[in-house]
Amino acid sequence: FTVVPNNDSFVRKIGKNYNYGHLDHLSLSGIGKNRIFISFDNEEIAKLSNGRKFSNVELILKVKRNWSNWKSGRSISLYPLLLNWSEDSITWNCSFDSNNKNSSKDDCVNWSLEDSDGYSLPWDLEEVSSTYIENSTKNEVRLNLTSYFNNTRLDDINGFVIKKTKDSLLGSVEFYSRESKFSPKLVFSLSSTGNKPPTAKLKLENKNVYSNDEVLFDARESY
Repeated sequence: FTVVPNNDSFVRKIGKNYNYGHLDHLSLSGIGKNRIFISFDNEEIAKLSNGRKFSNVELILKVKRNWSNWKSGRSISLYPLLLNWSEDSITWNCSFDSNNKNSSKDDCVNWSLEDSDGYSLPWDLEEVSSTYIENSTKNEVRLNLTSYFNNTRLDDINGFVIKKTKDSLLGSVEFYSRESKFSPKLVFSLSSTGNKPPTAKLKLENKNVYSNDEVLFDARESY
């Protein structure tokens, strides 16, 4: 089954107080620093998976434009976010900005999107997935999330941030956002063996057996 995002956006350090959640693309830029944010409806995933394990989970991003400045190829990385967010309220400076169409902070909830900002990063530092982008990458990019989804409670997932693994290296690409006709998508393949629930053994002591097959057992209070 396939799920499309319920939120996606990107933020730029050179546009610190602006929000780009309404655009039809998600940008990683060679000029300045960018972060892509994306999340999915966990309840929808839970309903469609029905408790099954996944044999494969891939995030697929369709390329809108590649500036072909990746030299021999450079990587992008995906990390799990640690807090809730919304595509229409995030900026580089703020996890929430009540008026993000101007150049100032408004009711800003500060956060840090790089180590030097003085606040804790809003994502887990353990990378979930990465992939290489080359000058020839024109169609789509895939990030594998199978292990993460099989080992993480859906209730604990707040979405993901995607960034260049090394910000200082050149490389610019735009992916289509959910506001376009080529939305990102999370594609799940279910395991054929399913997800067997854990079993427990119960020891019962038989007290009396009657002819009508009714069985009485001693309760723990009887010992």
